[in-house]
Amino acid sequence: MTALSDRDYEALARFRRSVLMFTRAADALARGAGASPTQNLLLLTIRAHTTGQDPTISSLADELQLRPHSVTELVQRAQRAGLVDVIANPADARSRCVRLTERGIDVLAEQFERGRSELYEARQRLLDDLRAVQEPSTEQ
Repeated sequence: MTALSDRDYEALARFRRSVLMFTRAADALARGAGASPTQNLLLLTIRAHTTGQDPTISSLADELQLRPHSVTELVQRAQRAGLVDVIANPADARSRCVRLTERGIDVLAEQFERGRSELYEARQRLLDDLRAVQEPSTEQ
């Protein structure tokens, strides 16, 4: 295996910083729209679920890389905030599905509209830095 060069480490550090900058930008926009960063991630994950059926707690746990009981608590807080509804799963009576409320939809839309250019700029930096990490260094 070839050792990483100084240039490789610099590219990795820039990429890591870009990930943090993107995350912080998204978190600030979420707060400005009235949701916590974790609630925002939950809302975004629910909205992005495109299987034709509302996601279950288990599928959300898988997508968010969290334990099901942690997602259950997150969903309960979001439900109390009026961002999501929990409904019976028509395919499996043992589980529940989660869907966005009108308020949850509005929070996501407001966040994206207010911060679209900021998120696009952060995304571009992230992609540029990712390309630099993927390019093999010619230094030894």
